[in-house]
Amino acid sequence: MVYVLTTAFRFIASATIRVCPLSLRADLHSSASSYRWYKPYFYRKVFTTLPTKKEYFTHDWEHLLYEPSNPETISPVAEQLPEFQKLDEKWKTMLSYQFRTKEEEFTDQLNAKLMELGYHPTEISTGATVIRLTMLLRAKKRTAVEHPRNPCLRSAIRALIRTRQRQLRLLRATNMVEFKRLIEALQITGYEHPDPYKLPDTDPVVKRKLATRSECYQMRLTKLAKLKMEFVTTEKAFYKNKEAKINKMLQDLTILDEPYSEATGASNLDVAQRRLEALFQEVIKERQNETLLIPESDRLEWYSREAVGRERYAARLAEKARKQSLRKR
Repeated sequence: MVYVLTTAFRFIASATIRVCPLSLRADLHSSASSYRWYKPYFYRKVFTTLPTKKEYFTHDWEHLLYEPSNPETISPVAEQLPEFQKLDEKWKTMLSYQFRTKEEEFTDQLNAKLMELGYHPTEISTGATVIRLTMLLRAKKRTAVEHPRNPCLRSAIRALIRTRQRQLRLLRATNMVEFKRLIEALQITGYEHPDPYKLPDTDPVVKRKLATRSECYQMRLTKLAKLKMEFVTTEKAFYKNKEAKINKMLQDLTILDEPYSEATGASNLDVAQRRLEALFQEVIKERQNETLLIPESDRLEWYSREAVGRERYAARLAEKARKQSLRKR
């Protein structure tokens, strides 16, 4: 192989020297023979171990391929032109995909897919990015089926797969409804959400941890069921005890409010009920204040820290001004 390339480059160099003027032959000959201008081509990296089987990227979440348009199909952009219907069949055939590049055909299909799923062709949202990556990935997979021994193409496909996985996870975290709609429309059936607690079950240590976790979960369920049963059985007794205590408190308040009721003419029971309700409201407010004390203090903690910081900053400025005034003396 090296011998063939060397012979070919020497033939090209000699042919160039024959065509060039006499004044340039000396310089060209010296650059070809002394500096060996074709030598870097021999040092390029050659992939000696190329795959012999087609790689279908089993770790991807979908395996559909890009379907090119019919060569006789006319571009939708051309069909929207006002003068299109007046053209002859010959000129209409010139506007079909058999006279356009593959890139233009892919762009038309991509824009049609974006508009079909409710996106503008120039939109850059996460959903539109997922659609673009899916269409590009399918096109490159089809090219990889036709050219399976291209290592750069395989690397590009793997990079696109990882990029689309990140975008799909981002879309799932930000807009679950749109995520479900897109994976159904694009037929991405193999989607897997990474579970941080999903561990391999081949290691005995991991097996023991999983068994312990399931056992603890069952114990929690058992305790919760017992608490529910106890609550159902003791609910009536609890309310009976509360009713007895409240009646006892009403009787005590009735005895205490006898002088007040005699002076005002109201019944002792009504006065006791009003006092008891007022007492309950005070207790509720007190408990609300106790419960909200910590959240309120946390909410106002930033302002207190800011005030302390401002005081310290003002103290540093005052100390700096005092030292400067002493130096001026």
